[in-house]
Amino acid sequence: MVDLGILIHDGNRIIDSNATFCEKSGYPLSELLDSSPLDLVAPEFQETVRQKCHSTEDSSYVTMGVTKDGSSVLVEVAAKTVNYQGGMIRIAVISEAAEAESQQLDEDCVRNLVHGLRAPLNNLQMALQMMRLAPSLELQQRYYELAVSECDREVEFINNFLDLVKIQSGSYELTLELIDLNSWLPELLQPFELRIRSLGQRLTLQIAPDLSPLFTDPFLLRRILEELVVNACKYTNSGGEIQLQIQSENGGVELIVRNSKQIPPDRLPYIFNRFYRYRSEESPDLGGSGLGLSVVREMVSALEGQISVTSQDGWTSFTVWLPNR
Repeated sequence: MVDLGILIHDGNRIIDSNATFCEKSGYPLSELLDSSPLDLVAPEFQETVRQKCHSTEDSSYVTMGVTKDGSSVLVEVAAKTVNYQGGMIRIAVISEAAEAESQQLDEDCVRNLVHGLRAPLNNLQMALQMMRLAPSLELQQRYYELAVSECDREVEFINNFLDLVKIQSGSYELTLELIDLNSWLPELLQPFELRIRSLGQRLTLQIAPDLSPLFTDPFLLRRILEELVVNACKYTNSGGEIQLQIQSENGGVELIVRNSKQIPPDRLPYIFNRFYRYRSEESPDLGGSGLGLSVVREMVSALEGQISVTSQDGWTSFTVWLPNR
């Protein structure tokens, strides 16, 4: 017999749930009550689920749920609206979805993919039109810089998406080399120095003196570190600091990228989700594809490593452990 979770809500807040749902989600009932049902859904699927939550029609769909520990779970939801004590409530019966049903998620992923491609193209088209109409060289230069920025954003999105597809499909073949990180890392970071100085940030590199060469795939290692450093630059304020620390750990190498900016605890579980972009009042939209950290996680996994993130005391730290293959 399949255990079914039951969640009752009014579209905006959770009213009740059964013991099975609490067990599967990891949340006690006391934490679920009055919270939003969307808090239990992966960010890239929240808009679709939001529409379902506020609908009065019976519906059945597959989506990606998020448990308290941040794990993603493919679930099937059957929802019905009923009249209760003079108001309308939504009763959702939830079970883990069969693997074959995951195909239904493709619609949401494709929608996000199309949006990721379309937004920079729309902005690029607008910038080019405005550059043609601009009455002064100063304005033309401004729109030219905007066009270049949107081109870079489009290229970043496509590269990240192709990398993600290649790794997830298993078509990427590892090429292992022995890398001397003492000489390799400063060369990797050199292109970032001008950008970091222009943003008023500071970058420090700490390499343990007893660090042994690392036997791994140089392309994946480069992409992992570049993406983490770019991410740190993007979310660090002017005057802030970015630290890269490398040391031996458990028969492998531990790489820690830290920046002086804290992420709220309720956002951390979504950091590695596809198409998720963290926004704050200080940085409402910093661009990017929303795929970078998802690609990093897949690359670390391809190298049989581990990645984690913590954020406290004004600092966010991404820790990558890679085996010395």
